Amino acid sequence: MKYFLIIISLFGSLLQAQCDDLLESQCTSSSDCEWVITDTENYNCANFGNQSSCENYSGYGCSWEFSWGGWQNYGSSCVGGSFSVISGICEEIEVLECSEMNQLQCTQNDECNWSENVPSGGADADIYHSFVQLKVDVANIKTILRLRHREIKGHNELLIPGGSIKTELLASVQTISDLVNSLEGTKYHELVATHFGENKAELNSCVQDLDHYIVNRTKRFSYLYPLSVLPVLDYLLRKEREVYNLRAIVRGKQTGLSSEKIEELVMV
Repeated sequence: MKYFLIIISLFGSLLQAQCDDLLESQCTSSSDCEWVITDTENYNCANFGNQSSCENYSGYGCSWEFSWGGWQNYGSSCVGGSFSVISGICEEIEVLECSEMNQLQCTQNDECNWSENVPSGGADADIYHSFVQLKVDVANIKTILRLRHREIKGHNELLIPGGSIKTELLASVQTISDLVNSLEGTKYHELVATHFGENKAELNSCVQDLDHYIVNRTKRFSYLYPLSVLPVLDYLLRKEREVYNLRAIVRGKQTGLSSEKIEELVMV
């Protein structure tokens, strides 16, 4: 029964409302979506050599100043200082799945049912338990990464209990550096530490590496126990990854991202 609920929950996550069509203002005002920064480009108004290119960035403070009283470009220039153009995409916020809830949370949710028919022993049950812990750990780490990267404190209610890393430990993290230190000695430390350091903060690539880690571990689990529910979970995760890749390609094309940037966003 528990396996059946998990499969329904995973399928449901693929059918949730899409956030990718929302503008930044709509995305940030939605409780189901979050705006993820994908690229930042720095400009200086003084580098625009003609009136047309200067006025294209008037919304960022650039203006074309005429000098010497002439109507041509002689002596005229673009003024306004430096500014940054930030590109981003709207993504769905990860929600708590039925399989990740404790009994109280499950009974309070109309879409979930608590079942006691969970295998109590056996190697396949241990592997399944490890898979659930892995999903919970990565979801919690990604939540803290995104919050602390934006210097947002608190919101510990977003953390999911049941992982191998205590939610109390993650809740005490105040900065990305604190998170890296708290993960020391765990299998996640190297995955996170390589993306953050002096003058380096690679949030998106770190999140991708964590997702890849889940993919690789799930594939290994499915090979170990081909007659268990794990190959089904592996199949669903592959389909989820296909949907993510298609959305990343379409959104990247719509926002004018380069092929290199889109390739970085695709999970292989």
